[in-house]
Amino acid sequence: MAFLVEDGSTVDGANSYSTVADADTYHTDRNNVTWLALSTAAKQAALIKASDYIDQRFSFIGWRRTKEQGLDWPRFDAYDDDDFLLDGVPPEVLKAVAEYALLTATAPLFLTPTYAASGQDIKTTRKKVGPIDITTTFQDAPSSTKNTIRELPEADNYLSGLTISGTQILRA
Repeated sequence: MAFLVEDGSTVDGANSYSTVADADTYHTDRNNVTWLALSTAAKQAALIKASDYIDQRFSFIGWRRTKEQGLDWPRFDAYDDDDFLLDGVPPEVLKAVAEYALLTATAPLFLTPTYAASGQDIKTTRKKVGPIDITTTFQDAPSSTKNTIRELPEADNYLSGLTISGTQILRA
């Protein structure tokens, strides 16, 4: 799949919120040498993964403009905390994509939980070699997102004013 950036005009099939150049500028300003050392292809792949992660993890205010658009932004009826209309892709999304892209270049954003043969989530496993002692502790509740979603405060905080929790309020 080609690297196709959402420019705010509702690009069908877009798979990244950010250009490599914009992410490079963001990371250059913060002296993130890990990002700057990546190849262009690695940066594009990281930006696609970061954009996917954002759309899968967060529920945003407003509504997608078209069914065909590749990503969740741009949106209709999306207002920031100061009641300004958010047109195109908000700068907070671009900052978050840059942060998540840096993280996904070195580790997965979604974690894979460990399961026992019974299907239960494993919380901890302790192994002792002599004389053999294996202890397994299971999660108290069925699988939860805490097992698969990493806390990434710097990137997560950029999106906090753009997300909803459960229901949306309709403007008259």
